[in-house]
Amino acid sequence: MAVDFSEFSNYEPETGFSLLRFGANAPLLEVELNEFQQIMLDNFQSLAEHFMGEDGLLGVENNMSYDNGTFEIEDVVAVIEGKFIVITELEIDASEGDEIYLEVWEQVIDYEDEIKLWGNQQEESTVTNYLVDERVGSETSRRIQIQYDLTTDPVNPAHDYLLLAEIDGGEVDSKVDTAISIPTFEDYIDDRITEVEDALDTYEDRKVERSGDSMTGDLEIEDENAVKFGDRFKVSHNDSDDSLEIEVID
Repeated sequence: MAVDFSEFSNYEPETGFSLLRFGANAPLLEVELNEFQQIMLDNFQSLAEHFMGEDGLLGVENNMSYDNGTFEIEDVVAVIEGKFIVITELEIDASEGDEIYLEVWEQVIDYEDEIKLWGNQQEESTVTNYLVDERVGSETSRRIQIQYDLTTDPVNPAHDYLLLAEIDGGEVDSKVDTAISIPTFEDYIDDRITEVEDALDTYEDRKVERSGDSMTGDLEIEDENAVKFGDRFKVSHNDSDDSLEIEVID
């Protein structure tokens, strides 16, 4: 039976699927296995986008240069659409006023293809193509590689682009965030604590001194045992006496 790679996947992100459930005595299709991978990859990239924030270069500065009409970038990791791109070295001819983009796309790789290091299309170094297992002796699967290059003409709608720089006055005018970093779990917790502290400070600032009285903002809880750890509750302002009230939500 000839190997057929004409079908890829029926995956639609809008379905909100989290897993594929396989059944006994049921055929397993290639589109289902590919969909399973896409679900996992989408989850990872969405998480990376959430924590990383803006696309950019990972915590590296002064890694771009321009000399004698040639723009160059080297030894940096770019983050774009949740993808991590290991840039070894790239260069492109550029003139005054040109905008330089990192261009990123996905490419199917088969057993006959040359595999360039890290997917860098300017890279001379290659990785051994191991896609044919000697125990079988024929092609059983293919790979999808993230490939990248530089361009001054970002026109392909199927590709992702990251604006790196503009040539201005014969120098590199960086247009990309070069200070993004991978946050730790501790960073995440610290950010949440800061949000709570800011909210409390805002409440304190809004306390109003009144003639003959002052609003303390004490939380009114009739039964001190009514609220326990794990409860969901909402806090509201009582206009009649300028106090805060708490209500446990079932």
